Amino acid sequence: MIRQLTAIIEKEDGIYVALCPEVDVASQGETVDEARANLKEALELFFETASLQKTICIKLRLKTTHRACRIHPMLPLILLVDLCLGCGNVMAEEHPHIPERPAIISQLDGKWRMTGDVMGKPVTYAMEARPVLQGAFTEIHMKDVQVPPEYEARVFIGYDSDSKTVIAHWMDSFGARYSIPHGSGTITENSIRFVIPYQGGSFRDSFSYDQDKGIWKLQIEAEQPDGSWKRFARYDITRR
Repeated sequence: MIRQLTAIIEKEDGIYVALCPEVDVASQGETVDEARANLKEALELFFETASLQKTICIKLRLKTTHRACRIHPMLPLILLVDLCLGCGNVMAEEHPHIPERPAIISQLDGKWRMTGDVMGKPVTYAMEARPVLQGAFTEIHMKDVQVPPEYEARVFIGYDSDSKTVIAHWMDSFGARYSIPHGSGTITENSIRFVIPYQGGSFRDSFSYDQDKGIWKLQIEAEQPDGSWKRFARYDITRR
């Protein structure tokens, strides 16, 4: 993919000044070639410090230079800056392709009823899951059926196909402090598992799906000081 930016080079007080008006980046040099090279370097630095996401290389191609010089030596030289995505060291923003969600994650979609216990206390939640953010994540909304509800959570589960890693963001009514860090893990044909390394101890969340019955089970375990795992909560999840 090629992106072109305009570069205007004018001679001012014996020095050639090069300007890229799209991003308002300028440089200068004693010759046209030097001004062009310095502008290229300035643009590379501009895009690099912008912390964008895909690599690019910058090439400058002179356009209508000779014609402009023949008409009037004081007319600006017009150049195009070609941004070749994917071939260099500078970072450029480009929206990535979002692959189709893995089948096991898609099985979460729909309205569900969660029944189980948290630290031995019986609970019942209404749950609804759906794809969000152009399919990059699946949002799971859990809410206690009590009025008023004692607990509510929104969990965002995504899958990075390059690293084959599940990424999970768990946010709930306990507040912002408990929404970090994110969790990571893996999927199989019938399970989703991730670990969230909280400062006070990691939690391991395991979703398992029964293909024949069309139901989910969720078990949450808390890491113990000796490195073992202890059951914290467990739910049966059925459609409603």
